[in-house]
Amino acid sequence: MATKIERITRVLDQPEATSVPGMLFDSARLYPTKDVFRYRRDGADCSVTYSAFERLVRALSCAFSERALPTFHVALIGEKSPEWIAVYLAVVAAGGVIVPLDRELDRAQIASFVREADCDAAVYTDTYREVFEADDERLSNLRLRVRLVTDCPTETILAERAYETEEIPALGDLARRGARLLDGGAESAPEPDCDRLAVLLFTSGTTGTAKMVMLSQNNILFCCNRGIKYVAVTPDDVFLSILPLHHTYEMSCGILVALLRGCTVAINDRITSVLSDFKRFSPSVICVVPTVLGVMYKKILETARKEGKEKTLLVGRALSGALMHLGIDGRRKIFATVLAAFGGRLRLVVSGGAACSAELIANMEAFGLKVSQAYGITECAPGVAMIPHDVTNYASCGLPIVGQQIIIDRAHPDDETGEIVIKGGNVMLGYYKNEEATRDVLTSRGWFYSGDCGYLDKNGFLYITGRKKNVLVLDSGKNVFPEEIEEYLEPIFGIRDCMVTTTKRDDGLLQLTAIIFPDFDALKEKAVEGDDALLDYFNAEIKRVNGRLAAFRQIKCVKIRKTPFPKTSTMKIQRHKVSAEDGEE
Repeated sequence: MATKIERITRVLDQPEATSVPGMLFDSARLYPTKDVFRYRRDGADCSVTYSAFERLVRALSCAFSERALPTFHVALIGEKSPEWIAVYLAVVAAGGVIVPLDRELDRAQIASFVREADCDAAVYTDTYREVFEADDERLSNLRLRVRLVTDCPTETILAERAYETEEIPALGDLARRGARLLDGGAESAPEPDCDRLAVLLFTSGTTGTAKMVMLSQNNILFCCNRGIKYVAVTPDDVFLSILPLHHTYEMSCGILVALLRGCTVAINDRITSVLSDFKRFSPSVICVVPTVLGVMYKKILETARKEGKEKTLLVGRALSGALMHLGIDGRRKIFATVLAAFGGRLRLVVSGGAACSAELIANMEAFGLKVSQAYGITECAPGVAMIPHDVTNYASCGLPIVGQQIIIDRAHPDDETGEIVIKGGNVMLGYYKNEEATRDVLTSRGWFYSGDCGYLDKNGFLYITGRKKNVLVLDSGKNVFPEEIEEYLEPIFGIRDCMVTTTKRDDGLLQLTAIIFPDFDALKEKAVEGDDALLDYFNAEIKRVNGRLAAFRQIKCVKIRKTPFPKTSTMKIQRHKVSAEDGEE
């Protein structure tokens, strides 16, 4: 399989970036007048070119450098925009440490995280003014506060205007100050030390439990420079950015990879406008989590059902399948109306952040979309493995990124799976100010224990079975990964979300239980309404699924939730917040 990987990287060979901001700077030299970002602002369509955006980043870099901040740790929080990305790149270009924060954090968490990360500067949108401009002792270390105001198109932010010497300047004022420094000969991007800390990222968790992942530029470069060789992305591609920017998956794979290749990125700023943004921007590439991919597939089926075209869809799939056996790929023509709902140009979907079911990937690819499943973790910047552009393997999350080693640490030689252990240039520097937690997962020889479980097949493909911390231990001593069973349940019609856990039977023994949040509207159309009817329906469907599972993995109890599951900003269910008592049997 080493030969296979080498062939892939030769086919997609291209120059590698030598710094994170360099991904932008190199492409700006090649494509100065090309749009780097497209977005909506105040109801209008806007764009900014590579050259204009590069100048903004360099100007902000000069302005930050002038401030001579003690630690140069800059917190960044706010709605998605080109300016948010400009601040991220500018801080790194100036030799600082960027600390992207989750927009879903509450006020107390934001303040605590800013202090824990030793931030002496913060850039924030107006949504968070109450947090950063309050008299809060936890924010007393802040030497610089900057309001990330987007009151004009990004393209014109450096237009000549008097510099406002406010105590809390707007980003535009800071940028214009930096532009004058830049024009006066100031250095906007000193020679980088790509081995030092550049990005601090909080893992999921509340204040006191979250850890701060330390990434260097080289960690991110390893991921982007090598990961891009697995996907056939060209400068003609348009990415649609859907996921939160503070998440390393979206920032590395959805933004930086696009900049590295000279692509255009369309920014979706509200999850409710994703479908309209597909039509507005006509993207060719998107990075999603499996939940979003599932929503896309269900939208296709729902539309077909409402328009009375379910049989047409089935006939089309049968026809395209027959043609594929003859070596003719007519999927994009046969399903042109389906693809039109996603802008008509969408061809590549990268799915990461969690394991995606093989059935869902196969269903989406039947319509002519290439789905490349990937596996990553924040501590690895985040890329670890990915399905290459010319490989079909629906069950695997990919081949290891070139130059990286993966081993499976099995507790017992007879175990089918074990913990995934990784070594390579993408592995983090450690956890900030937490040597004990670092020692728990990172050996002195650079091996990172991921906490994810899986296995490698004989061809080197990696398969994920679940998170080690989520494993369910039954009374028999058998270990069950709930994620594996959830993959079988999610395709059932009428399930919007589900989670597998254990509950106690009347005799005190544990039983596997499926907690389901139904798609009430879809089921209503099928005349499935009321608690009893819902339970009867799902019990019957799960009985069919149980026939495909080993006895110890079979669902014995079904519970119905009336409210959505609590989720993270990347749409993962927060299992620790879910109680089986919330549902109804």
